[in-house]
Amino acid sequence: MKVAVLGIGNEMKSDDGIGLLAAEEFEKQISEEHKTLLINTNVPENYIGKIDKFGPDILMIFDAASFSGSPGDVKVIKNEDILDFSMSTHNTPLSIFFKALNMKGVFLIGIQIKNTEFDGRISEEVISSLPQAVSLGAKIVKEACILF
Repeated sequence: MKVAVLGIGNEMKSDDGIGLLAAEEFEKQISEEHKTLLINTNVPENYIGKIDKFGPDILMIFDAASFSGSPGDVKVIKNEDILDFSMSTHNTPLSIFFKALNMKGVFLIGIQIKNTEFDGRISEEVISSLPQAVSLGAKIVKEACILF
């Protein structure tokens, strides 16, 4: 099974960098039997071609989010729900990115932010959610392996 891992964020904007860290940690957890592609960026639309060429069965995305939860809350959004869900901390809506990808097996794990000021430090509440986000990603991949 091919798994593409996309971390979205800007590490200079405090909690916005959590998606990058989560993607790196998640990629380390994927067993060697799965071929992986890791991309960390704050401009995911620049990697549509690379992701498409890799041809993943699953695209696991980690991103800082603003969905009115408490800082550090983790939320999993399946690809069929992503297009109707607006929670990213980025200027370009992720729905545009997902429409361009046009693939099934896309999962977004959003981590509720507390702060996006330019100080480069991730808040305690948000960083403490990292194990939960990685664990949720691993659970999704494990369940998907049963289906494929």
